[in-house]
Amino acid sequence: MKRSLIIVTGCAALLLSGCATSQQRADAGKTDNLRDAVSKPPDQQDALIKEEAAKLAKSQVPAADEAEKLALGALLKKPGLDMRETLPRVVGLYRIGKDVTNFANAGDLVWELHITRPDAGVSGVVWVSTTTKSAKVLFPVDP
Repeated sequence: MKRSLIIVTGCAALLLSGCATSQQRADAGKTDNLRDAVSKPPDQQDALIKEEAAKLAKSQVPAADEAEKLALGALLKKPGLDMRETLPRVVGLYRIGKDVTNFANAGDLVWELHITRPDAGVSGVVWVSTTTKSAKVLFPVDP
């Protein structure tokens, strides 16, 4: 009885999570956080990562520290930043999935940065486009 319960539970979990098609599995790398992958040696990168690493190297914001400076500049223009918050820190590098006017086009790389309060968690999120050098404060939003 326990054995069939495990099988049924496993099937239910698959149904709830949805079955990934082969195309979805192939596209998964395009939505993954690329931050660590693009910094690996070329012999440890697959074709997609090599392509993204080359794109990043040729971009206007190829390094995390440059993204942090741009994010800080954008945050300083927003009301509400206080001394309890840390400086922006890069947590990810992603391919953006759609065009965002005056920011990035679908397929461009975007740095994601978080601002935190040490005892409270994430208090801000900023995206920085590697193609336009534009910084977009996603959170906190204006009241």
